[in-house]
Amino acid sequence: MGLVSVLCVVGYKDVGKTTVMEGLIKAFTERGLRVGTVKHHGGGGSFEPPLVDTARHRRAGAACSLVSSRHGWSLVVEEEWPLERLLELVGALGVDLVLVEGYKRAPYPKVEVVGPDGRRACLGDPHLLAVIGPATAEVPRFDRDEVGKLASYVLERVT
Repeated sequence: MGLVSVLCVVGYKDVGKTTVMEGLIKAFTERGLRVGTVKHHGGGGSFEPPLVDTARHRRAGAACSLVSSRHGWSLVVEEEWPLERLLELVGALGVDLVLVEGYKRAPYPKVEVVGPDGRRACLGDPHLLAVIGPATAEVPRFDRDEVGKLASYVLERVT
C-alpha cells in the first residue's frame, strides 16, 4: 500500500467512535497531516437518495458512479471491497494517514473507544495501542477529553 499510515478507531455501537474520529482528524490536520478516512457501514443499504442521477445510472447497470463538481467528487460502488483495497484507494489520493472507523478485527494499529459500561471489544488484540474511556486496559488509557494527547501518542507509533 505504500507509505500511508493506518489507524483504526474501534468499539461497540454508540460508544463515541465518530466523536473520537472528529477529534483525531482535527488534531492530526493541525499538525500538518493530510488525513483520509474509511468508515465501515454495518447497516447496509445505499448511501444516496434513490432518485439522484448517479443512483439511476447504477440501477441502469453501471458498476460504479462518480459525481464531480468544482466543490469535489464522490464515488459510489455498490459492492463490498476488502479494507486493504479501500486503503489503497484512499492512499492513492495523497494522504499521510488513513483513519478507519470500525473494522475491529483488522490487523492494523487501533484505538478502542469504550462506553460507560466498560465493555471491551478488543481484549488481547496485539494491534491495540490505546483505550479511550472507563476501562482497565493492558495498554495506555486516555479520557475522552484527551484526544490531543492521544494524537501525540499515536503519531509516535504509526507514522
